[in-house]
Order: sequence, then structure tokens, then C-alpha cells
Amino acid sequence: MAMNEGLKAAFGGYTEGLLLNPDAAKRLEEKGLPVQKRVEELAKAKEEWSTKEAEYRELVARKRAASDEANRLLEGYYKLASAMVEQIVGTLGKDDPLSLEIRNWRDKMVLEALRGKKQEQPAQ
Repeated sequence: MAMNEGLKAAFGGYTEGLLLNPDAAKRLEEKGLPVQKRVEELAKAKEEWSTKEAEYRELVARKRAASDEANRLLEGYYKLASAMVEQIVGTLGKDDPLSLEIRNWRDKMVLEALRGKKQEQPAQ
């Protein structure tokens, strides 16, 4: 199983903490590893990731807000159209062919929307 984002971030933080540990840093420096350079590389990579992650979260929030607004506006559009259908039916009469056509079309759409909805199972 692949590591998720949280585990990857934790691993990076653990590695950075290890390099910042004075005892570990001393041992690594003695073996020729440029610890300060590696710490700087990790800090730069972390900053780049953090910046992109913040941008991503902002985009997700904006997308969610735009989606909510679009859904709200669509609901208003539908309610206005529905009210106009009632007005048309009220004007022409419920038995007028155009009134019947509009109402039948709306009823078919409602049935289509209900198709596929799961029925609740009765309690046993």
C-alpha cells in the first residue's frame, strides 16, 4: 500500500528532525554527510510543498463555494421554470394539449430522477 500524504509529510518531518539532532548530525558530519546542506534542501522542499498544498486547499474551497452557488442558482432557475409551468397551465387550463404536454414532460423527468433510488427496506 502506498503512503498517504500525511505519512509522507510525517516522514519528511522525522528525517528533518533526525538531521537537526546534534548527536546524529555530528555522527553524520564525521562520515562526510553535509548535514546543513541536507537540512536546507529539506526545508526548501517542505516550503515548496507547503505552498502548493495551501494553493490546492484554496482552490478546493473556491471550487466548493462555486459549486454551492451554482447549485443554489440552478434551484432558483428550476423553481422559476416550475412556477411558469403552473402559470401556463393556469392560463390555458389543465386539459389544454400544451398544458398536458408540459405536465407530462415534467412528470417523466421526476420519474427519471426517481429511477435508481434505492427503496428503504422494511424493518424486520
